[in-house]
Amino acid sequence: KSRRVGGATYQVPIEVDDLKEYRIAEKVFYNSKMNTKEERFNAEQNLAKARKQLGIAKLDGAVEWINEHLESSNKSKLVIFAYHRDVLEALAEKLGTDNSVLFYGGMTPTEKDNAVKQFIENDKIKFFLGNSLSAGTGVDGLNKVTSTAVMVETLYSHAEWEQAKGRVRRKNSTFDAYFCYNLIVPNTLDEKILKVLDRKAKET
Repeated sequence: KSRRVGGATYQVPIEVDDLKEYRIAEKVFYNSKMNTKEERFNAEQNLAKARKQLGIAKLDGAVEWINEHLESSNKSKLVIFAYHRDVLEALAEKLGTDNSVLFYGGMTPTEKDNAVKQFIENDKIKFFLGNSLSAGTGVDGLNKVTSTAVMVETLYSHAEWEQAKGRVRRKNSTFDAYFCYNLIVPNTLDEKILKVLDRKAKET
């Protein structure tokens, strides 16, 4: 069951069977010292490792929710964001490479343009799988075919979060409303970061 947190943005708890690797990385991060520049750098690296392990752990639960939502909501297409390329590529494999397009920083401009074009024009393409940073800004047209974005990995910046959601809520949209679903794992960094983002949203 999802919980509305303001506007058309929802937090959706998903179940994860194995958080062992994430919990190890999380513990290392929480035990990080940050007194010196070097220690702060190491803490950032430890956070990055925990963040990636959480993204990997969420894959099966995220794919299950995405497929169920696509079917139950009568949506024909979804824009899906993740932070790590490994997570995006795994999502493409699990959702089906024949009905997904990828969009991330290592692609050429032509490859990126083709991914957007295929998602908009090809009825067989159901999922636009975009890196939340490179696809979160400057990508237009996705709102022509969908009003729904799904965040598989939690963004750590309120501005980047809003920019990414904005891909499906452009001024020229033909949809009456837009929706954004944040897939979270309870009692993890997901919840902590979203609380911070929610607080910042109320301040703006």
